[in-house]
Amino acid sequence: MRLERLEVTNVRCVERAVLEPGAGINVLAGGNGAGKTALLEAIHVLGAGRSFRSGGLRELTRWGADVLVVKGRVRGRTGACVIGVERGVGRAAISVGRQPVRSAAALARAVPQVVLDVGSSELIEGGPKGRRRWLDTTLFHVEPGYLELWLGYHRALRQRNAALMTQGPYGGTAFDGLLVRQAEALNAQRQRMFVALRDWVQGQSMALLGDSLKLSYRQGWADDRSFSAELASRLDEDRRVGGTLVGPHRADVSLRVGERGLRHHASRGQGKLASCLLLLAQAACIERAIGEPPLLLVDDIAAELDGAARQRILQFLNESGAQVFLTTTDVGLIPVSSTARKFHVEHGQLVD
Repeated sequence: MRLERLEVTNVRCVERAVLEPGAGINVLAGGNGAGKTALLEAIHVLGAGRSFRSGGLRELTRWGADVLVVKGRVRGRTGACVIGVERGVGRAAISVGRQPVRSAAALARAVPQVVLDVGSSELIEGGPKGRRRWLDTTLFHVEPGYLELWLGYHRALRQRNAALMTQGPYGGTAFDGLLVRQAEALNAQRQRMFVALRDWVQGQSMALLGDSLKLSYRQGWADDRSFSAELASRLDEDRRVGGTLVGPHRADVSLRVGERGLRHHASRGQGKLASCLLLLAQAACIERAIGEPPLLLVDDIAAELDGAARQRILQFLNESGAQVFLTTTDVGLIPVSSTARKFHVEHGQLVD
């Protein structure tokens, strides 16, 4: 997957910019507030319909402007395709191959991306939700029917939770059969995906992290019990709290270095390296499934990493074969190869 051309109108401080990136590493350099991350966000909009930072298209729109437009020409195994995202006053439009689409999922399939930014450290330092999202996002790209399965499980979960709030001895149990079927199918796909991700991470952790990183998957209920038996045994407790306390929505991935849990014992730098490792594993699994690497968006790689750690990540990025977009306030901190394309950003504009 390669982004050949990017046209940006009214994204944060960028009024108008056109970018024609190279096939390998592309460096967006500039001072704080110059607009380099805004360009990275614009690329992300092509694959998600929103920024990787907080807020939607409304928050991305340049102050005082009525319309935000992001257009890109991408080239994959099946040829070139034009992607467009536009937001005006009270309306939004998405197109793939110049055809209108309703769902941002169509963008994600057309322009698969993996983002490594400051927020990525939540994979290590945050709660289980981020690690579940890591698994689920990978599965979205790898298994075509996974999104529908995930939505079906959460729909059944909401129905059961609503029924648990009703009075009577059977409140909640009417949806158990549906929930069990959805949960078992969802968990089976997660288990398989986890093994692929785990094996990649554990195979590469010494090279990037300088230590052996061990991963284990917690499915959200006792490993030695069926989900249906677990639901039945916890029914009274579920009724008391008005919600389902076990299931794939409570799953997690634990990470250890030796006997130490990484979440509570990692330094900031070690946590960032570990989160990069997880996301690079995600990119590798997506590439294996779709036959080409996703775009890699890397925001402020130098933050909280020493020179040796930055060099190791850059080596991974160089060897990935992916098209990479990375931002920096100091291009001297990013010892990229001579083939890398470098763009300087000032006051929301690309300058020579």
